[in-house]
Amino acid sequence: MGTYNIPRDTKGEGRLFYIFSTKALIYTVIGIVIGALFKWILGLLGKAIPAISGICSIIGIVLIVILGVIGFSLGTFKVPHNDRFEITKKAAGIKLDKILFESIKFKLKKDKYYVYDTKELVREEVFKEEKELKEKEEKMKKLREEEIANNYKNRRGYIKNERWIFKIDININSSCNINITCNFRIYVC
Repeated sequence: MGTYNIPRDTKGEGRLFYIFSTKALIYTVIGIVIGALFKWILGLLGKAIPAISGICSIIGIVLIVILGVIGFSLGTFKVPHNDRFEITKKAAGIKLDKILFESIKFKLKKDKYYVYDTKELVREEVFKEEKELKEKEEKMKKLREEEIANNYKNRRGYIKNERWIFKIDININSSCNINITCNFRIYVC
């Protein structure tokens, strides 16, 4: 008989302490280090002014915790999908750290972005299309009128150039019979 592997849940195996992925742990440590830097600066301020040293120590610890949580959330969470807000519709599923890095790169490059009011663009486009349609209709109407006028002129020209030719043959025989034939033709030039 062959051996078969039993499937098992491997979702949490790449995580440390079950909640930290490697990226989330790195971001959390970075947040804690930045918070510790602020605590150290506040500690120097507390040594300079002994009356506020206890408050500075508490504020420093709170900053360490807050910045650690911010680092964890940047490394772990994605933008949620919410139909109420347009930005969450478009950015749903993108990790928060990627959004942060892209915005920092955007600011450093001093790029510009343009926001258009699509209602105005659509309105202008509709007016432009209507104007083109009206111009096309007017042009077609003018061409039809010119064609009718040319046809009328041509008919009048034909009438002007019509030639009526009457041909009358009179034959008189010796027996006094008169034979009259009358032909007429229209020649159009």
